[in-house]
Amino acid sequence: MFKDLPVDEIPDIIRFYQNEYEDKMDAYCRKELKLKIFVPRIDTLRSILKQAANLFKLEKTVLEIQSPCIVLGDIHGQLIDLLRIFHFNGFPPLRKYIFLGDLVDRGDFSMEVLVLIFSLKIMYPNQVYVLRGNHEWQDTQFKECFINSAIEEWRTPDIAKWVNNAFNQMPYAAIIDKYALCIHGGVGPSIQKLDDIQNIKRPGPIMDDEVATELTWSDPFDNIPLYMSSPRGVGYLFGQNALNSFLRNSGLELIVRGHECVNEGVRYSLNKLCITVFSASNYCGQNTNKSGILVFNPGTKPEGLAFDPLPWVTKAEAVNQTSSPIEKRGYYIKPSSSEKLLSNFRNQMVPQVSKPKLNKSGTITGLPPITGLNSPPKLPSL
Repeated sequence: MFKDLPVDEIPDIIRFYQNEYEDKMDAYCRKELKLKIFVPRIDTLRSILKQAANLFKLEKTVLEIQSPCIVLGDIHGQLIDLLRIFHFNGFPPLRKYIFLGDLVDRGDFSMEVLVLIFSLKIMYPNQVYVLRGNHEWQDTQFKECFINSAIEEWRTPDIAKWVNNAFNQMPYAAIIDKYALCIHGGVGPSIQKLDDIQNIKRPGPIMDDEVATELTWSDPFDNIPLYMSSPRGVGYLFGQNALNSFLRNSGLELIVRGHECVNEGVRYSLNKLCITVFSASNYCGQNTNKSGILVFNPGTKPEGLAFDPLPWVTKAEAVNQTSSPIEKRGYYIKPSSSEKLLSNFRNQMVPQVSKPKLNKSGTITGLPPITGLNSPPKLPSL
């Protein structure tokens, strides 16, 4: 049935989210316009998940990345927060992005978030990096998992297999400029040095590996020296001495992680050696938290930015753009011509923001103008 990979919709997906929201981002953020989403064909969805899995498989368990780059914490299916960040900072390939995991669950747009981020990963594999979080593990036995609604919407149980295959191949960590370790959760008693993370076996479910479980479930806590069991029931709370020991043993200076909703979007803890980033604002529609990102530039300390919380949006309030917005429906493109199509798209696509300028140190300058709801205040530096 899927003999040839139908990649023709991947450029359309990216172009749709760039063009549709380009001049109307503030109106969408205020819910003056109904959120529009792109619904790809089922064969396109399978292809995106398969190609993303293949790319993750080629990557190391611990990535090595150079700045400039932008780090995002949990998105949790909140598509509007993701789009606001992209439209403020610029879509790949203009910016390099690292996602700390937990792309899915909680919000109503988990599959849309996956489709967009994975499409960007396929198009620009060296500008988009995705780490595994504790929610990048789907079990249909749990009602809160987005995969159940996806199976119902797409009318095939195969989606669970496709999604989990991609999740099981994901890398677990990334080191920025040889000093900052990006992970989803934290460290635990089984994680004493970087080698412990590098030795996680892939592919495989998170819960089958003690190190992977601690890495994706643990949280920092200021009032303990080492470790204690987590109130989550999985993972650990880790303190200052535990973090100091791990950083010293690994030749690193700090960790950047997600996993926790922090009201200010970006929070510094454990003597500023641990930075928590959470990018889903108004989390679950029940919080007043901001959406945070962390910007790394060469030779400078990372800078936190926070966006105001947005109104909660449900799938029932959205408008579907079904299949391709241009007339390329009902046929497949063979792999050889598919690669040519993707290459042409990479070379010809007109960016939606001005090309960033890099000074001699490689620092990002020339960001888009700051207006309205797109105006994040700078947070304290380290």
